[in-house]
Amino acid sequence: MISPTVGINFLPVRIATTNAAKTARLENFDFDLLQIPVGLRLSKPLGNSDFDVQLHGGVTLNLPRNINYTNHLVDIATTDAALLRPQTLGFYGGVGLSRSLGAHRSVGLMLNYQRTNNLLNLDYKDTATNHPRAALAFQSLSIQLIFKVF
Repeated sequence: MISPTVGINFLPVRIATTNAAKTARLENFDFDLLQIPVGLRLSKPLGNSDFDVQLHGGVTLNLPRNINYTNHLVDIATTDAALLRPQTLGFYGGVGLSRSLGAHRSVGLMLNYQRTNNLLNLDYKDTATNHPRAALAFQSLSIQLIFKVF
């Protein structure tokens, strides 16, 4: 069975860059990421059991919020929201197993991968560091426990 899926995720993102020897911290990016994933889920019964194998995938709308950036080299800190794009698109996919607990109820375990490129606003002018063509990508691998209650 194929079904549409929509969700809301909230992720506190904390990124630190270091020098090549990893002895000095260069930058910190701290922001909250609100995600709205929209996709499709394919469920297939596993034999005559109460278990289903599930595959899912789709796109994610990413909305960064509450930005704090610190450059330790030139001692600059900013909360300028223009540093990141106001919205970006990414993709996600996953595989999992769910078990029916009765009418319209189930519990499942999913392994998910997601990726978003180009979180940085390339039009942002950082005159302190003169970053040419800086890029910030976000990717994650996660395990989710999912409860379906209605």
